[in-house]
Amino acid sequence: MIRPQTSRSAGNLADTAIPTCRKTDIAGGVLAVIQNSISTFSSIDYIYVLEDNKLIGVFSIHELFSAHPSAEVLDFMKSSVAYVHVNTDREHVAQLALAQSIKAVPVVDKEDNFVGVILADTVLQILNEDHTNYLYKATGIKKEQVRYAELSLPSQIRTRLPWLVTGLFGGIAGAIIVNFFEHSLADQIFIAAFIPAIVYIADAVGNQSEMLVVRALGRDRAFSITHYLFREWRVGFFISILLGTLMFLLSFVWKQNVMLSIALGLSILATTMFSVTFTVLLPWLLKRLKFDPAVASGPLATVICDVSSVTIYLLIATSLL
Repeated sequence: MIRPQTSRSAGNLADTAIPTCRKTDIAGGVLAVIQNSISTFSSIDYIYVLEDNKLIGVFSIHELFSAHPSAEVLDFMKSSVAYVHVNTDREHVAQLALAQSIKAVPVVDKEDNFVGVILADTVLQILNEDHTNYLYKATGIKKEQVRYAELSLPSQIRTRLPWLVTGLFGGIAGAIIVNFFEHSLADQIFIAAFIPAIVYIADAVGNQSEMLVVRALGRDRAFSITHYLFREWRVGFFISILLGTLMFLLSFVWKQNVMLSIALGLSILATTMFSVTFTVLLPWLLKRLKFDPAVASGPLATVICDVSSVTIYLLIATSLL
C-alpha cells in the first residue's frame, strides 16, 4: 500500500533544476551544456543519467571534469544509485544521505520516474531540525513550548494565569490552615519559626523530582510510572532521612528541646516523601489529561506541596509538644 504524500514527504522537498543527461552523451557535450546553462541549475554537484525519465545512473561534477571529453557517460557513471520515493518521510532522507555519504538525494515517483533531487542545504536543514527536536525531548521540552515567546500577549496570559490563580487560592487555604492552629502557635510561638525551613525542604526536593519526571516524560517512550515512582521513593527516603537527622541535630543545638527536634525530623521525613510522591504523579497525570506538564505542574505542585507541608508539620508539632 502506498502512503499518501504529505508536507513532510520527500516529494515536497525535491528540486527540479538539476542537470541530467543520457548514457550515450559524451563528457564534453555534457560539460558544455552545464557551462552554458549553469545559472539555471540549483546545484551541479551531481549529474543524473536518465533513460525514458527513469534514473539509471549518476556521476559527480568532479568525475565529469576528470573524464576524457570524448568518453561516453556510460563509461564513467555509477549505475548503483541511492534514491527515495516521493512519499518517503524526510527523516529517512537525511538518514540515507548520511549512510551513503552523498550531498544530495534523488527522488522518484511510484513508477520510478525521476522527480528531482533533495539538495545538500535541505538535508542539512532536516538534520538540524531532527537534532534540535532530539535535544528538546532529552530535556523534556516540547517544540511548541520553545515558541512560547512568539505568542501574543493575550495568549501568554491565558496559558499561565489559570494555574497561578489556582496557586492564589491555595495560598489562601494555607493561611486558613495556619489560622486553625492559632492557639497552639500562640502558646508555642517557636513552632512557627521553623515553617519556612520545612516548606523550603519539601519544595526543593519536590522540584527536583518534578523536573526529572517532566524530562523523562518527554524523552522516554517506555516511561513506566510505577517504576519511576518506586525509584524516586527510594531516593527520596534516604534524602529525607539525612535531612531529617540534620534538622534534628541543628534544632536541638539551637533550642535544646528534644520533642521539638523529633517533630522537625519527622516532619522533614513526612513532607519530603509526600512532595516526592505528588510531584512525580502530577506531571504524569497532567500529560494523560492532555495538559502541558511544564506549564501546569509547577504552580500546582508548589501550592499543594506548600499547604500540605504546613499542615503535616503543624499536626506533628502540636501533637508532640
